[in-house]
Amino acid sequence: MSKEVNILYISMDGMTDPLGQSQVIPYLKGLRKLNYRFTILSFEKKDRFQKNKDIISKILSEADIQWEPLIYTQSLPIFSSIKDLFKGYRKALQIARDIKADIVQARGHHLACMMAMHVKNKTAAAFLYDMRGFWPDERVDGGHWNLKNPVFKAIYTFFKKKESQFFKHSDAMITLTYAAKDYLNTHYGIGEKITVIPCAADLEHFQPAKESDKEVLKSRLNLNDKYIFNISGSIGTWYLPEKMLDFFKVATEEIPNAHLLLVTLDDSTSFLDYARSIGISEDKITITSSSRAEMPVFYSISDAAIFFIKAVFSKKASSPTKHGELLGCRIPVICNGGVGDMNKIMSERHTGEIMEELNEQNFREALKNLLAANYKAEDFSEVAKSYYSLETGIKSYDKAYKICLNKL
Repeated sequence: MSKEVNILYISMDGMTDPLGQSQVIPYLKGLRKLNYRFTILSFEKKDRFQKNKDIISKILSEADIQWEPLIYTQSLPIFSSIKDLFKGYRKALQIARDIKADIVQARGHHLACMMAMHVKNKTAAAFLYDMRGFWPDERVDGGHWNLKNPVFKAIYTFFKKKESQFFKHSDAMITLTYAAKDYLNTHYGIGEKITVIPCAADLEHFQPAKESDKEVLKSRLNLNDKYIFNISGSIGTWYLPEKMLDFFKVATEEIPNAHLLLVTLDDSTSFLDYARSIGISEDKITITSSSRAEMPVFYSISDAAIFFIKAVFSKKASSPTKHGELLGCRIPVICNGGVGDMNKIMSERHTGEIMEELNEQNFREALKNLLAANYKAEDFSEVAKSYYSLETGIKSYDKAYKICLNKL
């Protein structure tokens, strides 16, 4: 592309947040090389901004990306959102006019989309709806909005109407999964303006660890000669820790040296309470935490990973980054269906076991298949590159931007 394309990128997630650093900046750095010039308008958490602003500013400056951070208002929920919305309206429109934006891209959150729609209506910019999920439904499914409460019911209804407007008036859309794309086309007839881009995993970082590093970590955790099941990251909100422990209880009956390695920063008190209540001995469980730098080693010492996620409506649009990381490290996963594209991905190559119903019979069948499997390294690599590589994602974003430019 010879002419530079000016893009205003609006995100309610801060660039100083871990999500901004892993799921926004790497993409924009790669796309900058394709002649897309970005100005980021982000809403930063005050404490993280103060701690990390210099580091992030340097990274973005070196990549020739402009950054216009605003401080996210953390006070009364509804009033703080209204304050941020109007603050964002003014700032977004000012930036769009200053840079003569060709495209305004809103990442996920409906407040960011409302700002982008405001820019679209006031300028010649095309609107790219970078949908990260069914946000109002996530608030309900995650237990944040109780629809029996008339206030939350009114807020939910308001944002669902806004969501329909974003579907209709956006010039291009991005969704994380083919399951979400199929749903949107079935119920809204959106058509070919949707591009599917799953969450990227850093496949240069998440690779099989060296044997020497694995031996050191196993010795440190006293896990030599164990068959290790890994659970990592969050065990709250969207995850099913009790079902994961039910599975592990069955695994201890089938595999005498089975051991559960829980790598998390979450409070594990209720996790251990439930484990004891179903007869899992505490010496069968190791709970620890890890830096990002060492996570590939924690994955690599594992024989399999377990993650069971609530199969609720909003999870149709979910793309678990953890799956890409595990594939990169060539670790088979034990998971449930009904979440994003997991059924599709798991059916293409043999990289683990998937269950539709989480019950004892299926647990035993999955364990039988796991122990009998002859996994191939190339299957893990191919699936990881096809769905979770940054390079694939950058090419797909380029396609979405071209759809927008064709509408101008």
